Amino acid sequence: MSLSSGASDMALQKGRFGIDGWLFVFLALVGGLTPFHHIATMIDVTGFAYNSAKSGLMSPFAALVTWVFFAVVRGSAIVISIWIVHIMWRRREWKTIKHVLVALWILYLAPAVIETTFGFFTFPYPPIEVIRRNLPALLWGVVFAFAGMVYLTSSKRVANTYLKPNSVRQIDETFG
Repeated sequence: MSLSSGASDMALQKGRFGIDGWLFVFLALVGGLTPFHHIATMIDVTGFAYNSAKSGLMSPFAALVTWVFFAVVRGSAIVISIWIVHIMWRRREWKTIKHVLVALWILYLAPAVIETTFGFFTFPYPPIEVIRRNLPALLWGVVFAFAGMVYLTSSKRVANTYLKPNSVRQIDETFG
């Protein structure tokens, strides 16, 4: 009989420590979907910049600067999110969870905050477009920040109560 939880037990059976189960699926799903979110936003920004330049709402140069700014911010977020999922896959250590959660939260929230600030202070960028484009990311960031799972994963007081991999192995050897 094993006293360890399912995720630690699976990690011990594989001969390595790591995260498995619903938390791994959640992190991989969020990290894997982040690039698609940013690509969809880039398609939206491309259409907006083109139509704004064509209709005379923005000069062609301003539309190009807007598009390049969004491309750099969103492109960086795409590359970083793919890199984070790769790191999580290769280094499935129990210490990695906190770093991955914080990084994914920043990747979802930071581009929206930067673009919202840029959009509100850039004339003639319509504020309703800024809100419409970034509201889902801002709401997701707030939900993600206040989720109990994030607290349980990142709280130092709670994390100190987790069974460390060596403790799990000792319990399994003693009672298993």
